[in-house]
Amino acid sequence: MKRFGIALGGGGARGFAHVGVLKVLLEAGLGPTLVAGTSAGGLVGAMYAAGLDWVWVEKLARSLPWARLLDLTVSPGGLISGRRFLGLFHTIFHDRHFEDLPVPLALTAVDLVEGRLVVLKSGPVVPALRATISIPGVFTPVRQGNMVLVDGGVLDSVPADVVKSMGADVVLAVDLGAHGPADPGQLRSARDMLFRAYDVMSDAINQKSLSQADVVLRPGFSHVGTFDFRYIDRLISAGEARTREILPSLLRLLEDR
Repeated sequence: MKRFGIALGGGGARGFAHVGVLKVLLEAGLGPTLVAGTSAGGLVGAMYAAGLDWVWVEKLARSLPWARLLDLTVSPGGLISGRRFLGLFHTIFHDRHFEDLPVPLALTAVDLVEGRLVVLKSGPVVPALRATISIPGVFTPVRQGNMVLVDGGVLDSVPADVVKSMGADVVLAVDLGAHGPADPGQLRSARDMLFRAYDVMSDAINQKSLSQADVVLRPGFSHVGTFDFRYIDRLISAGEARTREILPSLLRLLEDR
């Protein structure tokens, strides 16, 4: 039986597009059997892998005051402590472990000590989620043993290679990268510059991983900033629309193999 895997990329607020992607796949009876995610894609992927009701997930995405989760700190490790996100993760996943999830899940982080990608797929889910969202210099990192873990997007923002290594026969990669030129008017603050530089870096290093994907889906909305939560409804709709467009080619791949 063909194993269908999905790689959900990072992109901050653009990650709401993943909700629309999975909504359409589920409606079509094409729920992935393997999931890998980074940053925002890791959170959405974890909710899917946990078997949460997708109507509830969509309502949560549209209604939660996400900007209020950005708790500023004076820590030298980052601008945002991440405690409020950690509280949200505990509310959703409680003490669940990767081994408890109905769908196999892998989340990516980067260990700054060794300078290597770390694939998290065992043990408690919540600390792994906190690690995968830790944009360097923005969120405080997660210290685990001798490792200092930050957002996996530093080395692999769309982990198609990871889901392929999990045994997927057909891989759908959802790339939220900020492709193309930016609007100069949106590059005003140091934060704008930092996030744009991070997007440019991620786009450049994603090509190797994306070569492992059979279908690459790009919902667009590259102008949406990392913490720009004004476009949630449009991002979910964009994810839905692009997924409907690629469904025929995806179905052919699943039938041919």
